[in-house]
Amino acid sequence: MYSFHSSTDFMGRKAKYFTLVEKTAAMNKHKIRYAQSKRGKATRRLRRSQIHTKAHSCRGSSKPSIYSKLPSLPPALVQLATSPLPNSNLFHHAFQSADNIDKSELPQWDSDPPYTMPHPADTPAEARFTDNLIQVMHG
Repeated sequence: MYSFHSSTDFMGRKAKYFTLVEKTAAMNKHKIRYAQSKRGKATRRLRRSQIHTKAHSCRGSSKPSIYSKLPSLPPALVQLATSPLPNSNLFHHAFQSADNIDKSELPQWDSDPPYTMPHPADTPAEARFTDNLIQVMHG
């Protein structure tokens, strides 16, 4: 079925070089020809320029930073963001797990306004809840 005429036809293409010495000599010859060509000189010049620029230029971007284009934040927002978190025991208890927070009245806020909310009863439990809420939020 297949007939091989020489050892070079075995894999379907001829070998360019039969020894490592021949291959190395051909590669060196190609390097010399490329280095003397216009493309080789231009590539070398560009690479040297890039290396020089990298070694001798200032560090940092010459483009303006994206942050310089943003408007400044209002002082009240900066003050709120930098204020410390509350340090109450109730705050830490609520912060440890979401299960520690009473969520029984949250579903009423899922509907659209206006919200029908009865005024809270003036009971000691409601006053305690309000105090706890203030401690959690403001410390």
